[in-house]
Amino acid sequence: MIQAYAQSGHGFEALELYHEMLLCGVMPDEASFKSVMVACSYVGMLHDTCHALLVSMASDFDVALSKDHFNCIADMLGRSGQLDRAEEFVHSMPVPPLEKATAWSALLGNCKLQQDAERAARVAEHALELNPGDSATYILLANLFASSGRLQDDMV
Repeated sequence: MIQAYAQSGHGFEALELYHEMLLCGVMPDEASFKSVMVACSYVGMLHDTCHALLVSMASDFDVALSKDHFNCIADMLGRSGQLDRAEEFVHSMPVPPLEKATAWSALLGNCKLQQDAERAARVAEHALELNPGDSATYILLANLFASSGRLQDDMV
């Protein structure tokens, strides 16, 4: 239910359900934490809440961070307009390079939302290194360049 609320853009309801779950003594798992992170992103509770959640995952519930959690953090940073921090975070994610493909793609989408064509070109290079046949990356980049007035020969 937490995930359904979070993915439907009902972040406050997802967070309320998470707190009720804890009050009832139900222990959260990796999926619960990922859903709560998504909910935090939708309601704009980013830095402090996310940090507290990560600390709680490890110390209170002994849940290890996964690639999905890192991807979620990267998306949250980008979605909130913190593209510099998001890009730095993806570079520093403690996962093998191939496991960063989702984070690079999410960051590319966030570059489009923020109309940052220069960063998008850089991010697209990383995404395409990992998944050269991903047509969605090319389409997203082309749409961003078209909407920002950049020429097609600027594309990757």
